Amino acid sequence: CNLCPTGTWSPFTGGPDISTCDPCPSGRVCGEEGLSSLNQSTDCPAGYVCGEAADKSLQFTHLCPAGYHCDTATPAESQYDHMCPAGYYCPRGTTYQLRRRYNCPVGYYCPEGTATPMWDELQCPYGTTSKTGRSQLSECTIVPVATCDKKDYPTMYYPAGEIVSGGEVEVLRQIDPIVYENSYPKWENDTAEALRVCPNTGSEWGNDTVIVIGRNFRDTFNLRCRFARDYPAWEAYSPAEFISSTRVACTTPPEVWWEVVEEDDMWVSQDIMHEREIAESITRHNYHNVTVTVFNEEWESASGGNNTFLYFKPTDKDEAADEAAAALVGECE
Repeated sequence: CNLCPTGTWSPFTGGPDISTCDPCPSGRVCGEEGLSSLNQSTDCPAGYVCGEAADKSLQFTHLCPAGYHCDTATPAESQYDHMCPAGYYCPRGTTYQLRRRYNCPVGYYCPEGTATPMWDELQCPYGTTSKTGRSQLSECTIVPVATCDKKDYPTMYYPAGEIVSGGEVEVLRQIDPIVYENSYPKWENDTAEALRVCPNTGSEWGNDTVIVIGRNFRDTFNLRCRFARDYPAWEAYSPAEFISSTRVACTTPPEVWWEVVEEDDMWVSQDIMHEREIAESITRHNYHNVTVTVFNEEWESASGGNNTFLYFKPTDKDEAADEAAAALVGECE
């Protein structure tokens, strides 16, 4: 008879075939042949996740997911049980002992389960900052505004209005732009930001409906989406439908090109480009990213994330989808 292979064990001896060998339980590592007791197995290493039938070659295959921490003997079904503590972030492979190793950095806040702080959604709003280890937006504080270019040394402060030796008049080095006594208890960021476009690909002929995902959108009389490209420079506006403060629907405009036609630079429509393709047997692959923002006469949303849209030729749809669509699955839900 043969020994049970690694990744399995059996309390019986002399089994006729491998069917008498049981897979090593999830969270354990059966690293030797012929194990007759689970006491001979070892724990799955800290920071890793082990499914059934794990042996030494598989014990370091699956890192603990980012935003969580895993102790020794973590089975696959328990890998999402322990979230990273608030005020810290946990990259992949974080152990229980190291769950508080990475403090949330200055200028960010890290709620429970943060995988990485370097997300636009977790950055303190413009004009504010935070100390290390913060976990809430309300812990972002106003950055003082410098008002004097006086050198750092010597630094002297005097009560307001006093004259110091040498005739120097007292000045303020910094001011706090917020009067807290006359402000709401909790300062809130109301800056409109566009974070995602979904779907993020569409035909160069336009007329595709997209959802712009962001925050602080407002239902205004002249709400529009702005589609813009740096090179060759181009922009177009499309009426927008207000859905909520985080969702706006737009119809994509047709994309146009800046081409040299008969020695003159000119804008070229899609009809002309396709006529040239047919007449001149030109194969043109079109993968052009544009930036999408939400616009009103009074304000325009900032670019707060991956708010890009990729135009493609209808014949290049599959290639374009492979290039750009997979990353935003589920973002429109």
